[in-house]
Amino acid sequence: MTPPRRPDQTSGLPPRLAVTAAPLKPVALGAAVGLVVALVFAVVTMAHLVVLPEAPHLELLGQYLRGYHVSKVGVVVGAAWGGAIGFVAGWLLAFARNAAVRVWLDVVRTRANLEKSEFLDGI
Repeated sequence: MTPPRRPDQTSGLPPRLAVTAAPLKPVALGAAVGLVVALVFAVVTMAHLVVLPEAPHLELLGQYLRGYHVSKVGVVVGAAWGGAIGFVAGWLLAFARNAAVRVWLDVVRTRANLEKSEFLDGI
């Protein structure tokens, strides 16, 4: 048995526009962005440990990320914080984009309906 489908915001659009206006999945984008940010935090911390042990600026992240220090444990803590921050940022980005596209499609459809018929025809 297939699950019931939600109403699609792209129904009635030309195929190319329907692909462009298709909603993003917030959890998927959040997971992808979270993974990338976690990897960036981990790689930058490891590079700081191996290549640039004298650079003091990365230690300032400990002021914002609880438990973070430039160390081997800091690689894991930084990756965890990066994953959490990236997930929230990606989720919010997808949510805001979906809301903006939904509002834009509603405005375009309303304008098209108003132009198609005479004003006050239904009265």
